[in-house]
Amino acid sequence: GLNYNSEILLPATAALLGRRYLALADEVARAPQAGLRGLLCANADERARIAQWNDTAAPAPAAATIGAYLAPSFGANAERVAIRHGDEALGYAALGARVQEIAAALRARGIGAGDIVGLHLERTPTLLAALLGVLEAGAAYLPLDPMFPAERLRFMLEDSGARIVLCDEAPDLSTPAPAQWLRIEDALATPPVVAGAAPAIDGEALAYLIYTSGSTGKPKGVRVPHRAVVNFLHAMRERPGLAADARLAAVTTLSFDIAVLELVLPLAVGAQVVLASRAEAIDGHALRGLVERHRVDTLQATPATWRLLVEAGWRGGPQWKALCGGEALPVDVAEALLARTGELWNMYGPTETTVWSTCARIRPGQGDIVVGRPIANTWVQVLDESGEPAPIGVAGEIWIGGRGVALGYHARPELTAER
Repeated sequence: GLNYNSEILLPATAALLGRRYLALADEVARAPQAGLRGLLCANADERARIAQWNDTAAPAPAAATIGAYLAPSFGANAERVAIRHGDEALGYAALGARVQEIAAALRARGIGAGDIVGLHLERTPTLLAALLGVLEAGAAYLPLDPMFPAERLRFMLEDSGARIVLCDEAPDLSTPAPAQWLRIEDALATPPVVAGAAPAIDGEALAYLIYTSGSTGKPKGVRVPHRAVVNFLHAMRERPGLAADARLAAVTTLSFDIAVLELVLPLAVGAQVVLASRAEAIDGHALRGLVERHRVDTLQATPATWRLLVEAGWRGGPQWKALCGGEALPVDVAEALLARTGELWNMYGPTETTVWSTCARIRPGQGDIVVGRPIANTWVQVLDESGEPAPIGVAGEIWIGGRGVALGYHARPELTAER
């Protein structure tokens, strides 16, 4: 017989514990002198289930770089709106032209493969054009939120070795930073005589260098390659999925890597980015006004931002798709979103494995809120102290592998090796 508290354990969990206990008893009877650690590892059945969960192999896109991956969509959707901000609407053709202008201006100034270009720009369509323009020039972008303290900006510029920073206006950082500050208006006002051809880069080339918060010490720069971003975008367009007629509100600062989904994924499928201003992104009532005014139907945000929107009286609708990540999804927020949307997805992943590594659709009455299974070409395991798979349901340390793993930390080989 098996007695258990049904208020704490699901029947499937209790049955798993029962099977595990019987297997343990059998093994002890068979080999009384066996080491305890070996007895407490995941058994063969559990290892098989974990392997099945990690069976995520999927064909890689033919395009190795972000620009090549987006090119078919830009060609097929030239007349559609790509990005909307306030009263400004920019089509795919116009956005593509602006991207090429910025790339040419950078190449004319000697920027190319291996270089890092800072983006110190306000939240306008020019920010997206500059991001793609840096990639088109063969370089990698470095997010520099204008609201960051001067000391943090100086550290990132000095540590990264960025050669140029594209800006609206150069800020006063008290002490000179090594990079050249280039107003975006000036870069576009004087078209280069000779810009040079776009350099050839592959999937291992650096796409962006992004600094973590530094809560456990000085900020760490994570080097993310094109192939990791392309795999991420290709996985996301399938699951959770994004329709060509979707309108996704982009609310996240570029200095938080989840902004990659908000700014780039819609462009891969022909959808529309509705770019929230800084003020709209942090005010629930302003954000509600934005999503209702522009008939937004998709939003990715942290639980805190979702809570702001719900408290502002937003009602959503069955056409809505809600993506939630960045921190644990509280039950009350999940319940509020399930009542206001057609789909709710919980997303999880560290910066070092390129935005999201797992996702799960949350449904009413499912029980525990989980982070789901690995995305395409990604594996995730929970390991014990000795590096062996922990039994299912037993706490351990998450290990993530696959195409999403970044190149390492910038200029910190010892930390890269450790991780």
